[in-house]
Amino acid sequence: LFRSGIHLYPSLACLALCLNAAGKLSMAKRIARNFRFVSSPARKSAVLLYDDYNNALRLSKDCVVGPPAITYEKEADFLKHFLSLSYQPDPGDRASQILAPIGFAASLALCAAVAVLTRDTVGSVTAFTAAACVCVPFAGMLGVNTSVSRLCRLAGQCGGMVVGWPAVDRFSAANAVMTDAEDLFPRGTVVLNGIRTFGGQRIDDAILDATALMCSVGGPLSDLFDQIIKNRREILPKLEKTVYEDGKGVSGWVSGKEILVGNRELILAHGIEPPSRDYEAKYIRGGKRLVYLAADRELVAMFIVTYRSDRRRALELRRMENNGISLIVRTRDPNITPEFLSECFGIDAHSARVLPEKLGAVYTALVSSPPDRPDSLIAVKGHRPAAMMRILTGCVRQHGNITIAVALQTASAAIGFALVAFLSCSSGLSLLSATALLIYELFWTAATLLVPRLRRP
Repeated sequence: LFRSGIHLYPSLACLALCLNAAGKLSMAKRIARNFRFVSSPARKSAVLLYDDYNNALRLSKDCVVGPPAITYEKEADFLKHFLSLSYQPDPGDRASQILAPIGFAASLALCAAVAVLTRDTVGSVTAFTAAACVCVPFAGMLGVNTSVSRLCRLAGQCGGMVVGWPAVDRFSAANAVMTDAEDLFPRGTVVLNGIRTFGGQRIDDAILDATALMCSVGGPLSDLFDQIIKNRREILPKLEKTVYEDGKGVSGWVSGKEILVGNRELILAHGIEPPSRDYEAKYIRGGKRLVYLAADRELVAMFIVTYRSDRRRALELRRMENNGISLIVRTRDPNITPEFLSECFGIDAHSARVLPEKLGAVYTALVSSPPDRPDSLIAVKGHRPAAMMRILTGCVRQHGNITIAVALQTASAAIGFALVAFLSCSSGLSLLSATALLIYELFWTAATLLVPRLRRP
């Protein structure tokens, strides 16, 4: 092998150079793509990790196993530290920095051992040459950068950006996403199927009062009432005070009258007799929900509504659940419960939590504070909750793929050194031709590149 080094070194050197050049090219393309995103004038939102551990425990109670790592989306004024984060070392770099000195020292030790055991100078140098070659992680840079680039392409398709390994490393630990109910049920997904009136009050005046109340608290139901009045908010009466009662609905004073908008429990809690269960059963078939409206302690109307689940959001929520990420929802809509989310999106009710009003205020304060300058780890154009969910799931999966790629490279060096040591000590170095060594490296390079691709980000 030593004598045929003139054939061996060019072959292996060309392979190593080509693979490293491909890895560098992949990284350069990724950085250029991300730079265009960061430098664009479009409004952006950053994906952040909630850093208050005590509040995180309360926010994720009963829906997260282990220490909470809650992510959320917030508008960003500027994304900082882009270049420094883009060029941070990845696991492939760190593995190479460890393998290189260890492989060189082990190869020297093997050379000395073969020289002592066989008293063959040429054989000992041959063993050193072969061991040093197989300890080189040929696809270390390409394996990691290929996986990261796949995730970046996915983020680009979703209208977002992932800076690289630092983002994967940080957000792969995420086990919950905190969002608003309006992100799950955007405008047009809550449909009014019918109205049933009670008593002798004017329904039009009561609807105006209810719209003023719901528009002040927001949420999917506010869009429903907006549709009823055709978005003419200038005609709404003055609102004096609102109170959200957890799991029941909203009460408030409008034009001197107490207005209630909520479910059956809210009506009962305020001493108003709702319709019978049998009467309700006629209207809640096919996934429909009921919303009651009362004014001055009299039941005015019952709204029959349907919540339409968006197919893409349902897919991303199920994908999140399959990768160990729970859902935390802030809402003032009494119809939105973990059980309802399970029915609507096909997720486990235990992996979702609807925040009570006190904790919902924590999320509201987070996203309503002025935009700041977060690190440019993960960002999306505008406000795209589904894109955030998809990118987070990709980070979790690609972290595993990158770990596999680095493990395969480490295994190739360890197994290769063990084979060379065995053949050197058993007088079998003649089996280690330059072609055999090249085939060995090509096999592990292919494994490093192909095995992680079996698991999509």
